[in-house]
Amino acid sequence: LGVWEAAGRDLVAAPLIVMMLHLAIGDAWNHCNNVERNLGMAVPGVILGCLGSGIGVAAAYYATDPTAGLLLAPMVVWLAIASALVTSIWRINPGEDGELVPLVPVKESA
Repeated sequence: LGVWEAAGRDLVAAPLIVMMLHLAIGDAWNHCNNVERNLGMAVPGVILGCLGSGIGVAAAYYATDPTAGLLLAPMVVWLAIASALVTSIWRINPGEDGELVPLVPVKESA
């Protein structure tokens, strides 16, 4: 509520839009990692997508209401830890051929 009020009670204020994007990115990453089980794509997704957008949300909230930004700091710390965990899981779980799953989707060769 503090950020919404500090942003002039505008539902399309930049900090709120950044938060909605962060939530959408997190949902897309969750699908990629937990539904599709694409461990390779989950690594850049959690680092660039989730962690990056989490930092962006914390910065946008801090610029609007410093208390709100500081309240999001533990989320950023957790996303950094989650990034390390996802990377470790990817490294210790090679594909069926024994090679690491690619970090980006590749076209199968015929």
